[in-house]
Parts: sequence; structure tokens; C-alpha cells
Amino acid sequence: MPWPPGSDRPITTEPAPRSFAPGRRARPSHRGGFDRCRVEVQVLENTVQRIQFFELADLAWFPQSLRDAGTAYITRVSEIAGDASRFSRLIADALVASRTDRIVDLCSGAGGPALAIARALSNEGKKVSVILSDLRPNHGALERTAQASDGLLTVSQEPIDAAHVPPSARGLRMMFNAFHHFAPMDVKRVLSDAVQAGQPIGIFEFVENSWPAILGMLFSPLLALFLVPSLRPFRLSWILFTYILPIIPFTIAFDGLISCLRVYSPTELRVLVDALGETGYTWSTARLRTSGPVSGTYLIGVPPSNQQ
Repeated sequence: MPWPPGSDRPITTEPAPRSFAPGRRARPSHRGGFDRCRVEVQVLENTVQRIQFFELADLAWFPQSLRDAGTAYITRVSEIAGDASRFSRLIADALVASRTDRIVDLCSGAGGPALAIARALSNEGKKVSVILSDLRPNHGALERTAQASDGLLTVSQEPIDAAHVPPSARGLRMMFNAFHHFAPMDVKRVLSDAVQAGQPIGIFEFVENSWPAILGMLFSPLLALFLVPSLRPFRLSWILFTYILPIIPFTIAFDGLISCLRVYSPTELRVLVDALGETGYTWSTARLRTSGPVSGTYLIGVPPSNQQ
């Protein structure tokens, strides 16, 4: 598979032991599947050493308007930094290898990275069709992004769960800056759903668990003070919750810091891929330099040609 120079070698996924950990085996039990599932959860969580914490935007009770401010902020920052377009070559190669020109963007937020990717691919002469989707869609922001795309993007009118993508949504499943929200077992479900459907998948993160990234997040409230008035679609309540009651700057800093601590490393992504067993997919994962001193992370899986 023609992965770009500098990317990690493809991972060949061999059948994983039942417990996914050397020297440990699941004990037979009359409860069967329940015990096997419990062992699998325990071993995955013990093997993937990341902080299992929450972000405010993940909480069901968190106000939607504040959640929308966070996604709009991420979109604005990615536009300024141009980080999304740095992954365009990887995505272009995955589309060619998968023989598709369709992308299903999962956990789209406000859709900024997907728009940047679609434009970058279009500028390279590759026309793609991108569907924006989310489990809790910000329809206003997504429609605005789609309108600015010159027909490259459309919006799913129904919520889409990344672990249960409808069969009609075919194409490269793409996810930007969202994979770290999923616990290891949920990650396995997301990857398994793509494998069972025979669809390619690409996971991309702009953050990493490093001191430069963490220190950068500590200054994000100051950046938010400058950027909030430029966020779109703008809401007047954001003025109140930025400059009088600084909930939005605090949320951006808190969730950004937790994102850095929760993001999966390439090594951890390999463990999660191995947990799938033999899939026939070609997998590739590595770090990729983004803006400044921070590196991004990607995981790409392409199905065998007989499944496409």
C-alpha cells in the first residue's frame, strides 16, 4: 500500500489471544460470554495506559450552547493553524487504496476539519463527497460549513453513532479530534463496526500527551478571549459566558487539557487494533508533525480488495 514517506509501517494484525495480554488467559465459566467480556474489558483498560477521565462537553447535562462554543473554537483554531490539511495526503492515499471517493465524517462537531480536507483534496484534483455527522449534531454550524463548501459537503439529517454507522453511509469513515473521547472498549466497537461493514477508516488527532501540548492548553483561555467574537454561528450568550462569567474559556482549557492526557499513542492504537483479531485489513499508525512543536496522531485501516 503506498503510504507516504515517513509514515509508520503497516501493521499486520494477527489473531489476538483471548485475553489480549501475554501470560493471561480467560478462565472458563458457566457464565460464558459475560466473563469473557469482563476479562476483555479489564485487560484492555490495563494494557492501554491512558487517563480515563471526562471532558465537560462529554456530559449529557452540559448545556448545548456551551458545547457548540467549544466545537466552534476548535474549528476556528484548526482553520488558523491549517492542521487538518496536513493529513490530506494520507487521506488521499487511503481513498485510492479503498477505491472510493466518499467520506463519512463522524463526530464532526462544527465540520471545520472535514471542510479543510475536502478543499485540500479538491485543490489536488481529487473530487470527494463528504457527509458530516454527529451523535449530537450542531445543525446550525454544520449547515453553515456545508454551505461554504461549494457542494463538497452535505449534512446527515439523522444523528450517527460512530460505533453503529448505518449501512447506507458508505465510504472512508473519518474522525478528527474525537477518538480520545472513547474508552478502549468503545474504540474497539468503532473499529469493529467499520471492519464488519468492510469500510475503510481514518482516525486523526491534533493533540498529543506532551509537555508542549499541555502547556499550550494552559494559555488557551487567553486565546479564547480573542477568538470568541469571531466564532460562527455566533450566539450573544457567548459574550456573557466569556467576559462576565468565563465559563467558555475555562471549559476550553479544561477539556483541552484532558484531551491531551486522554489521546491514544501509536503504541496504544496498535494494541487496540490487535484486539480485533485477524481482519485482513492493512493498518498504519504514526505521529505526524502539525503546527508548532506538537505532533498529531493517525490510524488508518484499509480493507482487503475482495471486500470493496
